Amino acid sequence: MSSRLGPKQDYDYDKTDQIWEWVNNSNVGVMGFDGTIPIECLEFCVEQYNRFGVPVHPDMYDVIRIGAGSAFYHCECNDPYALFWEVSDVNITNEWSMYTYEIRDGDRRFEADPECFETFRYVPGQCEEVFDHIMSHPGLAALPGCVGSELSDILRGEYSDEPAVGNTHGADLEVLRKMCTINGVEDWTRINAYYDLAAWAGFAWLAGPPGRIYRMDRHDVIGVAISYGESILLDGCVMDPQFYKKLSRPPISCHVCGVSAWCTELTMTEGFTRHICEHCNSEGMPPIHMATCGGKRCLLSECLHHPYHNHGTAGIRNAMRDFGQLRSVADGQTVTRVAGSKVLQLKG
Repeated sequence: MSSRLGPKQDYDYDKTDQIWEWVNNSNVGVMGFDGTIPIECLEFCVEQYNRFGVPVHPDMYDVIRIGAGSAFYHCECNDPYALFWEVSDVNITNEWSMYTYEIRDGDRRFEADPECFETFRYVPGQCEEVFDHIMSHPGLAALPGCVGSELSDILRGEYSDEPAVGNTHGADLEVLRKMCTINGVEDWTRINAYYDLAAWAGFAWLAGPPGRIYRMDRHDVIGVAISYGESILLDGCVMDPQFYKKLSRPPISCHVCGVSAWCTELTMTEGFTRHICEHCNSEGMPPIHMATCGGKRCLLSECLHHPYHNHGTAGIRNAMRDFGQLRSVADGQTVTRVAGSKVLQLKG
């Protein structure tokens, strides 16, 4: 018999990462990024080169595109959760483990499986704060979390067969190599720095206020969360609060009394799929022999439906006395079974 009484913790669930499922099943990522960098982002990157006095040539467009594109690729496929860890204006939350979400699908109503959906919330002002920090701390190493090191890995070819320089258009790369040649020697530290600066600026644009409209247009989770304050992702479907109701009780709890316990099961009631505990499911009928609730045997006197609930700490002892395994022994309802031909005896 299970002994759970009370809601599960978020780590108790066998969670399926919904955005990863989205990426793996769609083959186009979460924003449909095809390598095309918005012109506003390219202009922003050029501004950063100028800001730090780094020479820019009109014929090195592909260098900037590939550098900034690494940030888009990272948030698109490599780590689709990168924008949701207190980096942008929408965070992923654990509210899926705190509340019951009743989904409205036309005339259908059902409780969402907490292991198969994720919750997101709009955080006003967070985007601007993080953007200001990024802009005042240039360089990949200063980006939030491990984003910088992962962008560096992408540019150096850790996730593909070719590094950034290998994917750059020949003419554009030749221009860059000439710009980074000192006394007849190509300086690859400078060459790589051009890609790094574009990657840093590209991420700042994508995650910050300049890229908010782009994010809202391309990423449904972000667009819905900003427009409605929150959103959920359930089985690949992004929903706003019009399509669900957030109930003030934990997931997998009884829709009648709100208790969270091992006996709670999914049932059909009034044409809807809801969870209900054994006590409420039996509609208050007297329990069958040796049962404490309906047709189940439970020793959790802490549960408000247990017959010994009002006995306090003595209720635990009384429950074991009347319903424990040794109760059956005392009533002569047990059979001794010993494997083998010899009876094992305790040695003194």
